[in-house]
Amino acid sequence: MTRLSKWKVGGYRDWLAGQETLSQARELAADARELTAATDGKLTDHLATVLAARYAAALAGWDGEVTDELRRTLRTLHGLCQDIVELGRGVHSGARLNLEQERLEREREKNGGRSGGAFQTMGKKPSGA
Repeated sequence: MTRLSKWKVGGYRDWLAGQETLSQARELAADARELTAATDGKLTDHLATVLAARYAAALAGWDGEVTDELRRTLRTLHGLCQDIVELGRGVHSGARLNLEQERLEREREKNGGRSGGAFQTMGKKPSGA
């Protein structure tokens, strides 16, 4: 089978699918930038506030009786809460990683481009050896 035949059979379709994936990724990235700007980078905090309000609304009308409907509502809210907590952990982990990278870059600049001054001296032989 020639290259052109392979391209006609599936190559073009594969390339097209790849292009669509790239396009979707670009759109998602643009949406993420817009959401970050609109929420000052605190989207998960806003989601947690909305969820807390939903909890308050569910409990405001509660008469003290535990019904199946209340259980379903609280179970749903609990699941959403776990999701938001996980999102928040991811955001905080990313922020910590960025801070660490910035700290290491400042240290590298301070050492004149060398990385980890203490590690570099460990490999050197003593002057009397």
